[in-house]
Formats: sequence, C-alpha cells, structure tokens
Amino acid sequence: MRAWDRLFRLIEGAGTIGFCAFCIVVFLQVVFRFVLRYPAPWTEELARYLLVWVMFLGAAVSSKEGTHLVASNLVARLVPTAEKWSQIWAELCVFVCAASLARGSLLMTRMAGTETATSFLWLKMSAVFAIMPVCFTLMAVSAVVRIGALFRKLRSASEGGRAPCS
Repeated sequence: MRAWDRLFRLIEGAGTIGFCAFCIVVFLQVVFRFVLRYPAPWTEELARYLLVWVMFLGAAVSSKEGTHLVASNLVARLVPTAEKWSQIWAELCVFVCAASLARGSLLMTRMAGTETATSFLWLKMSAVFAIMPVCFTLMAVSAVVRIGALFRKLRSASEGGRAPCS
C-alpha cells in the first residue's frame, strides 16, 4: 500500500500545483481584462481546464481518504455488523458508479480524439478529458480497497475482536 499512498501524495501535489496555476491564471485574467483593457480569451479557457483537472484530482483523493459525503447519522445508529454491511453496500455502489463513469469518460476521451482547444491549437481535447477516466478508475480502485478493509474488520469482529469502525 505504500506505492498507493505515494501515488496519492503525487496526485495531491499535482492538485496543489494545478490550484496555484488556476489562481495565477484567474489573476492574469483580471489584470488583462480590467487593467490592460485587453480580455485575453486564453486565460478563461486555461482557467476552466485547470479547474476541471483540480476538481477531478481532489475527487480522487477524497474518494481514497473516504472523506466524500456520507449520511453518517443513519449509519451510526445501526449495530456494528449492520453498520459495516451498509458501508460495504455503499462502497459497492461507489464502485459501480465510478467504474461506469470511467468507461463512459474513456469513450468520451476517445471521441474527442484530435479536436483542439479554441485558444490552444496545440492542445488536444483528449488530453483535457484524459483526467476523467484516470480519476474515475482511481475512485473505483479506492472503493475496492475500502471494501477489502471493511471485510477484514467484519471478519475480525466476528472472531471476537472488536475492530473500530471508520
């Protein structure tokens, strides 16, 4: 799992760099538009692409850490075994959804093919869209990892040891 954690540290770093670049590009957009009175269309387009990439990278990290939205009040009222089974069910739903979105976004990325961005004729839209299948795949794998951890907790709880629920 060390490689898995290192991968996500790299993803967090890429997200941080992307967010800093996004802030700089938006600042440049304001300077170009309101100070220089020359609206540069490339700043808006680049900011949009950076925001999409940062959002998907953040979603993958959130999925790995299990910090996505959860209806915890309902689950916390269940007995420990039922709580773990409900978490397994939720993770299975996350897996199915993320795997389906990974497949669909891969098809969309392929369809984008050689189309280019409006302001950056060298930038292929398939490169912009490539973040989606990658992050959805990471989310699906994260769900499988969490399902495995939940099954281990269930097994240890049934063997007499009381494993904490996370």
